[in-house]
Amino acid sequence: MDAQEVFKAFVIELSDGNPGCMMFVIQALHETPERAVTALQRAQLYDLKGSRLYMLWNDCCNRNTKIAVNILLEESMRDIRRHVSGGYGMPFENYVPVGIRAKWEGPEEEEKKE
Repeated sequence: MDAQEVFKAFVIELSDGNPGCMMFVIQALHETPERAVTALQRAQLYDLKGSRLYMLWNDCCNRNTKIAVNILLEESMRDIRRHVSGGYGMPFENYVPVGIRAKWEGPEEEEKKE
């Protein structure tokens, strides 16, 4: 198996048939290759793949690849799983900018803060 085949197998295994997850994995490896490899290997080790890995990137991080990679590297897997355990991933307060949090929370939540 050559390097290209190993890469394809890695992406396919992590994606678990989820095209959004595949997009995240490829984008992460393109944007921050060294950090992404370590982060994605950790996800693989803890069996965080497919729809759950996609939820982390899409729902929890608003498709911010660098934030998703940082979370995979810095947060406990237990906390990550807690954020992606429902039908919709919950944002990580420490990583997501306030403006994006307001977008996720909706206008009614934003008004309560004022």
